[in-house]
Amino acid sequence: MHFNLSRFYSDLLEGFQEEVMIPWRTHLSAHGFTWQRLAPILFLSTQGASSTYHNDNSHGLVWQVHGTKTFHSYLDPDKHLPAEAAVIGETTAEEPPEHDAAERQSVTMRPDDQLWSHALTPHWVTTETALAMSVTLSHGGLCHQGRFSERELALRAYWDENPGEAWAHDLRNVRY
Repeated sequence: MHFNLSRFYSDLLEGFQEEVMIPWRTHLSAHGFTWQRLAPILFLSTQGASSTYHNDNSHGLVWQVHGTKTFHSYLDPDKHLPAEAAVIGETTAEEPPEHDAAERQSVTMRPDDQLWSHALTPHWVTTETALAMSVTLSHGGLCHQGRFSERELALRAYWDENPGEAWAHDLRNVRY
């Protein structure tokens, strides 16, 4: 499960805004990055749990806080899912498609480990310990010195051609 954390800044997560979000935004700005949305999301899971096979429409800095999770993707994500297919949600499934394990990239994350997940990259996550918690800083519209990544450009191009879907994308697969 996951939660948007900003609503808890004044009580449960007092200090998170000042100690994590403001320094991170300041760091990004100082290095030439801009963004349209930057929000923290909390993920909690139990041993044996697995996310669906999916891609996110935003870039994420995943920070493992407690327990152990393994982030699975591919050495060459474009070979398995071109950005144009990711934009329309062709990844959304319970399990990843059949693939050669040698093409997979799996990163086991322990407390304080961090991982960058590019927008539209197909992936799935498994939980290895009794309880695991991670925080993802989700970056929408991330841009470096006026330039978007190729996958961000694919997403923007699709939304330019289909403006009605840009704001409804998160509702497309409500089960996931």
